[in-house]
This record gives sequence, C-alpha cells and structure tokens, in this order.
Amino acid sequence: DDSEEAAIVQDLLAAEAIAESSKRGLWKVKGAKPIKRIVSTDDNDAQFLNSYKGKPINAVIEQIRDGATFRIYLKLSGTWKLITLQLSGLKCPIVRVNIPGQPDLVEEFGLEARSFVETRLLQRDVTVMLEGSAGNGIFFGSIRHPAGNISELLLSCGLARVVDWSIAMVTGGPEKLRAAETLAKQKKIRLWKNYTPKASSSSNSSNFQATVIRIVNGDTLEIIDSDNNEREIQLSSIRQPKISDPKTAGYADEAKEVLRKRLAGQRVNVKIDYHKPAQDGFKARDCATVTRDGVNVSVELLKKGLANIIRHKQTDDQRSSCYDELLIADLSAVEKKLGIHSGKVKEPIKYTDLSGQAARAKSILPHLKRAGKLAGIVDYVSQGSRFRISIPRESTKITFVLGGIRCSRAGPDAKDALGNEALLFSKKRVMQRDVVIEIISADNTGGFIGNLFYSKETNLGIELLKAGLAEVHEYSASQMSNANLFFNAESIAKSARVGMWANYDESAEKAKEAEILLASQSSKISAVPNIEFIDLYISEMLDASNFYIQIAKKETLDELDLIMKELSISGKQPVAGATKAPRNGELVSAKFPSDNCWYRAKVKKVIAGRECELYSIDYGNLETVPIENIRPLDSKLAVLQPVAIESKLAFLKTPKGDYKDEAFAMVAKSVQGKKLTANIESRSGLGNNQTLYLTLYDSSIQSNPDISSSINSDIIRAGYATIDKKNSACLRNPAAAEILSKLVADAKRSRNGMWEYGDIESDDEGNDRF
Repeated sequence: DDSEEAAIVQDLLAAEAIAESSKRGLWKVKGAKPIKRIVSTDDNDAQFLNSYKGKPINAVIEQIRDGATFRIYLKLSGTWKLITLQLSGLKCPIVRVNIPGQPDLVEEFGLEARSFVETRLLQRDVTVMLEGSAGNGIFFGSIRHPAGNISELLLSCGLARVVDWSIAMVTGGPEKLRAAETLAKQKKIRLWKNYTPKASSSSNSSNFQATVIRIVNGDTLEIIDSDNNEREIQLSSIRQPKISDPKTAGYADEAKEVLRKRLAGQRVNVKIDYHKPAQDGFKARDCATVTRDGVNVSVELLKKGLANIIRHKQTDDQRSSCYDELLIADLSAVEKKLGIHSGKVKEPIKYTDLSGQAARAKSILPHLKRAGKLAGIVDYVSQGSRFRISIPRESTKITFVLGGIRCSRAGPDAKDALGNEALLFSKKRVMQRDVVIEIISADNTGGFIGNLFYSKETNLGIELLKAGLAEVHEYSASQMSNANLFFNAESIAKSARVGMWANYDESAEKAKEAEILLASQSSKISAVPNIEFIDLYISEMLDASNFYIQIAKKETLDELDLIMKELSISGKQPVAGATKAPRNGELVSAKFPSDNCWYRAKVKKVIAGRECELYSIDYGNLETVPIENIRPLDSKLAVLQPVAIESKLAFLKTPKGDYKDEAFAMVAKSVQGKKLTANIESRSGLGNNQTLYLTLYDSSIQSNPDISSSINSDIIRAGYATIDKKNSACLRNPAAAEILSKLVADAKRSRNGMWEYGDIESDDEGNDRF
C-alpha cells in the first residue's frame, strides 16, 4: 500500500533528522575523535583489576560463548576495552564448537543455557562488576541488568552450578547464589533432574556446648561436653600449615598458639558438619565448625593466613556448613599476602627439653629456684599432679610435679577411679593455660617439684586437696614454705568427706594414730637406725643443745651469698620502711641492729606496734628491729628455702639451770666456726618447722664412725649432758643410746662437770635442771 510505505519513509526521515541534529554517526562533525576500541588490556590484568575492582562499569555484551562466558566491551571514558568475562561463582554446561585443535563438545543443557542468556543480554547495555582475574585478559565478575542478576536467574532455572573456586569473589557474598541453586535442586529441574540429597555421615549433627581442654594442633581440638565425655574434633574444611615443610612449620606453631589463646579452657559452640572415616593411619573423627562468642575460629585462622582451605570436589557435600565464609577469608589472606601466602619462611620456636635428663635438671635447678615465680604454659597433663610445661623466658620445656601432694595414678587400667578424676580436674583448669610455677626441688628422674598457680593466685595442689582428689605427701610437703596450707586443705576435704575421704571416720583415725604411737614406744618394735651424713656449719647457738645449721654444700652457700648480695643492694634503695607492723609469721627483709646488715627474716612477735622480734631464716639469730627498718621481701627471694635449719643434739639433754653457761661454753668451743659432719638420727615437724636431731663429728672422721667418737660423746664425758629418753633419736637407735648411757655413768663416777657433787638426776627437783 503506497500510503503505508509513505508513512514508513516519513518515520525514517524523522529518525535521520534526529541523528543529523545530534551529530551522530555519519552526521558527526569532521575531525572529531572517534571512540577507540581496544582488543586487550595491555597484558596488565592485575593493574587493570586493581583500578576497577568493585566499581560498576557500563558495558555491552558482544558475544556469548556459553551461559557463563562472554566477550564484553567495557565502556570507559573515551575508550572501549574488550575482555573475556566469566561469571563469578558459577559454571554453565560447556558449549565448544568449531574451535581449531579441539573436538566439539556440547554438554546437556549447554545450548539452552546459552540461548537463555542470548535472548536476555546479547548486544544489550549492562553494568559489570569486576571481581577477579585469571590472566590473559580473562576476568571474573558479575553482570547487572535492570531486570535482575543473570547469575541468580541461571542458577534458579537449573542451567548452572555453583563453583567453590570463584564464589568467594562474588560482590555482596555468595548467599543469594547458594539459595538460587538450592531452589533448583528442590525443584529437580534441568541439571538437577536426578538430584538426591546425601545423608549426613556425621555421628552427631546437632549443635552442643563444650569446653576445649586441649589444642592438639592447628586444626584439631580435644573437647569435653556437658556429660564429661572427651572427644577429638577437627575443624571442618581446613588444614594446618605443613609441619614437615621448613618454610611453613613456624606458621603451624603460630596457628596452634592462636587457638590456644582463643580457646583453651573456654566454652564454645560446636556444630558437627561431617564425619571423616579412618584412613592412612589417621583415626576416624568428627569435623566441626567451632565458634566462640559468635566468631568462627576457622575463619580467624584463614584470615591470618594460618591455615589451608580444603578444596572439596564440587559434588562433595561433606564440608563446613560455613564453607563460603572460609573461602572469602582465605581469598582475603591471599590478596593481602598474610601468613603462609606471604612467601616468607617462618622458623618454629626452639626449646631445650629437660624432661628425663636428671643431670641437666640438677645443674639448672639453682638458677630456676633463684628466678622465683616463672611464667609457663602447660603443654600436657599426664597425671593429676604431673605436667609438661614450657617456660618461654628460659626457652625450656620441663616435666613438672606438684610438690606436697600425692594423686592416684590415672589411665585406662587405673585401679582407683580417683586418679582419672584428678587428671580431668587438672586438665579442665590448666591444660594449655598460662600458669605461674615456683620450683622448690628436683627428683631423680629430672622432674622439677614445686607449686603451680593458675587464674593468677590459685594453687592447683591446694585445690586438688580440697576436692579430695589428692592427699598430703608429708615429706614433700615438709620441703614447702607453705606446708600448713596443704594440711589445712586436706582437713577441709576430710571434714566435707569428699573424694578419697568420702568414708572418713575421724574418731577411727585418731584411734589408729594412738595405736601407732603406742607401738612405736613399745620395746617389742625393733628400731632401725638412720644413716644420713651431712656436712654443715653451726650458724647460731641458742643453748648447749639447740642451734641452727647451714648445710655445707657449694650450691647452698652460693645461694646464700646471692641472697645476701640481693638484700644488700635492695636495702640501699631509697624505699620507705613499713608504716605499720607486719603480721606474725610474715617473711620480711630487715636490717638487724647488731651489724646493720639486711636479712631475710620471719616475724616472731610484734612489740607495741613499733618493733618486731625477728629471726633470720638463713642464720637463725633472733633480734628486735624497729618497723622503719623492715620492708616487704622480694617475691623471688621469698620462694627460696630458708638456709638455716633448726637442730638439736641427738640423744642428749643439757642443763638449764646450774652449769648451763659451762655447758654452753664447752659445746661452743667444740663446734663454733668449724666445718662439721653430722648424722641425722631423726626428724620432727614439717616444712620450715622441721627439726633435725644430730650426732656431731669432726669433719676429719672416716665413713661410718663409732658414736663414741662423736662430739655428743665428748659433751657427755665432760659431764655436761645426760640421756633424754624422750628424744626421738633414742627411740630410733636404742643401741646408740645404750652406749651413751654408759658414758654418762662413767662421767658420774668421775665427778665431771655437773656431776661434781653427785648424781643430780636423782634429786626430786632434778627434772627442773634439764
């Protein structure tokens, strides 16, 4: 129809007029600069990506290779750049036709996916967000269209699958893409027409609360649930850096330390994601997502570059329930070049292990004792009272044993269930926790013995005693400066009838003690003499038979010399003296008026609030000191054992009234200022209140001397001592007491010393003279 054709021509002419007036295309002014189209990005994809990543760019879809791969012109100012763009986070079926050197391949639903995109985007104006680069001009990104997000549409229609290796790049997160794919799976359309959800292989898929008691390594934890069941779990979908690789071994240690500081002893939420069966020598275990205060610890490790993410197969649903978060965290660390992605070698921290090395432990013992309280980390709890501890300041690992207590042995074959209870008790409180230890001594296997404090000032040994999970080891406790606390704690447990004291009967216990005491005093019991020789100096004499000694060992004397030097230095510092009197029994530093020297001292008595009666715990001398010359004792000196030990002459009692001064003078002449040898016949008391009963000899004596050649015997011969039948040495060694009794009889017959006027023991008031 002519009229119809005329109308069409008029429309065309009108369009031409608009183009001409706008100076478009053919009507453009001559000499104007044309738009430059660039085929490549000058082989600097990384720089180009850094300039435009995350920024919306106007673009035109030039070609569609398959449903997720396009050739696109980016409309930059005055320049169009041609790139290949792959949609981030998904993959469509392959469509490969007429490509030289490669066979044709068209996967199911491939043509449909391509057609789906062509009808919606080909030659259309869109907005592109660049999100990553694969090099060679190939970029990952997202395409926005006024009608919506093509990636979400492809996934919801079952024409694409989510891919893990690029989903972390998606701007705004992967949640919408995962949700779209899930919708297609539920509908079982196209790619998911045969989809069947996999049953979870987890042994327990529920969430539960647990306490972390041990960090096994940078990806494995030991936890205990509310029913006190212990189990090992592995963090889902991550692996610690390789310990076998020298370049990353240090990062594995750092990962473990991050988990230790974050999780050790803490309450966490555990979600079991899947179960890993036993393989390649590794036992089966559950894999879980662990969060504390809402923070996923696996994400923390990946963000710091302290873990590798496991790249699961696309069809493998056995993965972390927060896998996308892990991918994003890992990508962040890679881009920032953190940790294992930095390319830097990290050496592991090296420690000297003294465990089981008795000789080395003994050599370093004085140094560790002088150090006072040491910060440590409990690496492992092997028994309720036995630990492996790292001391970072000393770069040393040691075996540490709680002093003063004894726990039942723990283990699967333990005869006493209390051993395992004590082990769990200690694990919950100190496993891989920061602690403070003070070392008192060492055993014959290289283990160090002492106190362990957690939560600042809580003594683990005392807490075990209070819970009835340990009993006092009397000899060990006697070596501790705080021995009374151990016995008090055990008394609390007995009164509460907890743990091993559940069936404790106090009256029966007292009856048993009385029976033992009676038996020990019975002549029917054969006593066994104690043979334990020591070298010593007498540092202070109280009277003829009571004195303080210092053990003549090099390490003891060196320690004493160091103590005195430290006290002298600190005493010269301009520190104000005490403004109020210290408590009875308190350890202090004090300047004694007799020589104006500073000593470690214990308060015996407070006099009118302005003076204190003190005795030196290293020498034994007793003096009255004004409070302005008294200061708090430095903690590193307070933990060192007293050097002076209270002692008595074994077997003997010396006069208290008449002849007291003569006896004192005779003994002093024999012992003062001389190095002596002594046999410890017996002991009484505990800890720092322990008293030794000694037979004294000249230091030149041969081994196993006869008691008749002792200084004790010389005192008897001089007539200044008699036998004290209540002396514990007499009960322990009645044969020696009998020999000395004969010497007393000889002295009486010879009228020596206090016997010059006869046998004063036979007087009615004789007992008051001794």
